[in-house]
Amino acid sequence: EHRVDPRRIALLAWSSSGPVAYHLLTAKRSPFSRGYVAMSVWRPQSARALKAAKGRRFVLDQSPEDQVTAFSHVRTAFHALAKAGAIVQLSTYEGGHGWQDGPIPRLRRQLAWLFSNAKAREPEWPAGEEPIAADGNLVRNGGFERGAKRGWRTIDNSGRLMVEVDTEHKREGKQSLHLSKTGAVPLDLVVQDIDLPLASDPKAEEVIEFAVDSRTADCKNAWLKVWLYDSEGKVCNSNQDVNVARFRGTADWQRHQVRMARGSAVRATIQCLLVLGGEIWLDDVVLRVVDRERKKD
Repeated sequence: EHRVDPRRIALLAWSSSGPVAYHLLTAKRSPFSRGYVAMSVWRPQSARALKAAKGRRFVLDQSPEDQVTAFSHVRTAFHALAKAGAIVQLSTYEGGHGWQDGPIPRLRRQLAWLFSNAKAREPEWPAGEEPIAADGNLVRNGGFERGAKRGWRTIDNSGRLMVEVDTEHKREGKQSLHLSKTGAVPLDLVVQDIDLPLASDPKAEEVIEFAVDSRTADCKNAWLKVWLYDSEGKVCNSNQDVNVARFRGTADWQRHQVRMARGSAVRATIQCLLVLGGEIWLDDVVLRVVDRERKKD
């Protein structure tokens, strides 16, 4: 009964629906040429897959305080889409993950831009959201010099996990991350998700290098794990590679280092899990993608 002008259709998506929205908005035969994506992760796509995004309009909305979806996702999405020729406007807000801040005025303002032909504003990136480190380390705030929360998520299932920085016990820099828990299960953890850069040569055999310093005190049962996921969200490293270290008892600072084949991985997740009680200190966390042959970042 109704004929809708396709220029007046936009796709609005947020949080876990974001990856599907990005695929719809960059598909060759898509009904959507305008999209508003908020607080979402970004799954890496090749330049060829993003070719159809040229000329389409995007609003990317994210809070720098988001502890569920790291702000680095919106930065990566912005640069990938802009490089593909899309017209992308960054929108930021306070309050963390979710529609926390009375979002209607912001939605109204950004939708007005989305349905216009106006140019996108130059993005104003929050302080501290710097690009990949010069040494190739993909971990955000790996030395915890910017506090306990920047770049890291805390999942306190038991309600008994304490996460803070410690200036007395440290391996490098001015402070380390200190985790302490009393009692038993359920398990608690700190997590960081990392989108891996696209391989410069698809035929190259790349390796993930991971390293971290740890110290423990009266630790009952805890683990340090690194998971690798492919573009479909399936784990693509072996059980042996996943379990980097198991923590039990009391131990002074030691370095844990592993190398694992990247394979088809597009994302890495670092987890420190406390199953039972005890204390753990972490410092100098590093994850790099290295060419197996040349051993270059």
